[in-house]
Amino acid sequence: GLGVMTLLIEARRRSGSLLTAQKTLQLGKNVLVVPGHPSEGSHLGNLDLLAEGATAVRDAQDLCMYFRGEIKYR
Repeated sequence: GLGVMTLLIEARRRSGSLLTAQKTLQLGKNVLVVPGHPSEGSHLGNLDLLAEGATAVRDAQDLCMYFRGEIKYR
């Protein structure tokens, strides 16, 4: 949560990764989230954040576009 943004790859609903993402949001920083399959418990935290308005990252090209400012954060 100390960086400019946090990229969340995989997070269960009760995990340190999800706590880090939530702290990042509390600090007013952006959280980018890689979506996962809903049947995988290890991605349910990701999907919760996306439902709450986090920014989705589909691939490396999306990530590059965010860094260049071509796609805005939500």
